[in-house]
Amino acid sequence: MPDSRNMVELVKQAALEGMEAAKPVNLIFGVVTATTPLEVHVDQKTILYSDSLVLTRNVTNYSLLANVGGAGQTMLIYKALKAGDRVLLARVQGGRKYVILDRLEG
Repeated sequence: MPDSRNMVELVKQAALEGMEAAKPVNLIFGVVTATTPLEVHVDQKTILYSDSLVLTRNVTNYSLLANVGGAGQTMLIYKALKAGDRVLLARVQGGRKYVILDRLEG
């Protein structure tokens, strides 16, 4: 039968494992290494692929309807990621999806 000290350690361990399993949102940095399919290297061990990435408008091409001189015109905004772009990502709770928030300067 475990003594009280061992019981406290077991409870602490269970709490730590529960927190790790929840994996709250975390900001991380990465570098785009390929665009088709999208691939982002986070560190030497971690490579994220398009199926686990969610893109925001900040890092995609999109069209915008603008009123120019009284006439509506569609403008194309080119912001898609390129190989070599440094990006800021948010790991979604649970750790299976990552949102690319924006590219970083420099």
